[in-house]
Amino acid sequence: MSGSILLGILGLGIVVFIHELGHLLGAKAVGIEVEAFSLGWGKKLIGRTWRGTEYRLSLLPLGGYCKMKGEKMLQGALEKGEETIPKEPGTLFGVSPLRRILTYLAGPFGNFFFAILLFAMVWQIGFTTFTYSNRVVLTDDYPLFSSSTPSPARRGGIETGDRIVEVAGRKVDHFDDLREILSVNPEDTLEVVVQRDGAEFILQVTPEKDPSSGMGKIGVSAWIDPVVEQVVPGSAAEIGGLQAGDRLVTANGTPLRHQLDLMAVMQEQPDKLALTVRRNGDSVNLMVVPHYNDQGNDPLGLGFSGITLSSPRVNPFQALARGAAESVSTLILSVKSLLYLPFSGMAVGDAVSGPIRITYFVGEVASQGFSLGFRQGITSYLRFIGFISIALFFMNLLPIPLLDGGMVAANLFEMVSRKPLKPVLFYRFQMVGFFLLLMLILFTTYNDILFLFQR
Repeated sequence: MSGSILLGILGLGIVVFIHELGHLLGAKAVGIEVEAFSLGWGKKLIGRTWRGTEYRLSLLPLGGYCKMKGEKMLQGALEKGEETIPKEPGTLFGVSPLRRILTYLAGPFGNFFFAILLFAMVWQIGFTTFTYSNRVVLTDDYPLFSSSTPSPARRGGIETGDRIVEVAGRKVDHFDDLREILSVNPEDTLEVVVQRDGAEFILQVTPEKDPSSGMGKIGVSAWIDPVVEQVVPGSAAEIGGLQAGDRLVTANGTPLRHQLDLMAVMQEQPDKLALTVRRNGDSVNLMVVPHYNDQGNDPLGLGFSGITLSSPRVNPFQALARGAAESVSTLILSVKSLLYLPFSGMAVGDAVSGPIRITYFVGEVASQGFSLGFRQGITSYLRFIGFISIALFFMNLLPIPLLDGGMVAANLFEMVSRKPLKPVLFYRFQMVGFFLLLMLILFTTYNDILFLFQR
């Protein structure tokens, strides 16, 4: 747990640091002097001045800050009742609105280019993903796991056992391909090509919007053959005699075609599980005693066979191109998700995460990845930090007072009106942003703490 927390803090700190580094480089490029640039927050531990900027290492290792010359001139103008903010050379308000805009944009775009670099590193290192085939099971066959009303897949003519090979003109090689296409097309009628009994059928299916995420779904699960790939040491499965390579045939007399059949049997919480398995061509009968946890779930300790995909070998230029493409697609998905949110029915508390929950997720993803090997761990960690960087880029460009996007909007107004903003108006603009951000921090902190207790 402590390792996950440290990885989470490190990941979030890196993303914030890159954002502030962008502001530093942007300010120096347009002629704004930077008085201090700190790695971390709080009390200064050490510092060294170079070319007019004091570079500091501070106590709290979470991000950093960039202190530009002249930021306090607003307060001075307010106290003196001046109509304009003094425009001294080398200060934030001493340069043109366009240069200020470029400085504010440099932070978010630093995050965007950092995400491209991270995704490129992932492609250069290479990664492995785990998924299942494009054969599907209709979840409304199992009312215990889903609604008993006909699913979009059933209404569109899809049947359990079908292979979905194409959706909306895009080829579907495995279940993750299907999930990715459906997730970004809620309530859009899509042309779906399925294979059934050696024939192909073209169907029309309209994904419904998942109220918990705003993403599209059609009510299908991956068809996972009940072939054991892994048995957790000390689990009920190992104690009962199950081995890797076993194919589960029946459970308490119920034929098992796929994993959902086994889950349906386990949903009834039997005291004993009489299994018939096929092992090396022979039929073997086993008895497993499930160990239920407080939630009534049964961690049998089984892992079933799926599909392991390895990334192709690419050179550095191809890696950069793929990193850029992945950054753009992630940004598009972020924009769509925000647009869907007001109409998704999703609770705001579930949709908005604060630093605590983000730190938890970064650390959790990293820990799970490293449990599968160093390369899997480092690529999972880099990719998740890339996602956070894209999110920070996008959210900071929103025209909300005190965020970079809000400051860009204020300076655009000054450019168009050709009149400098009055200190009182600028101060009120910032106070609105401060109030909104304070409310957001309190709200997300409360939800993050509640989330951790629920976990």
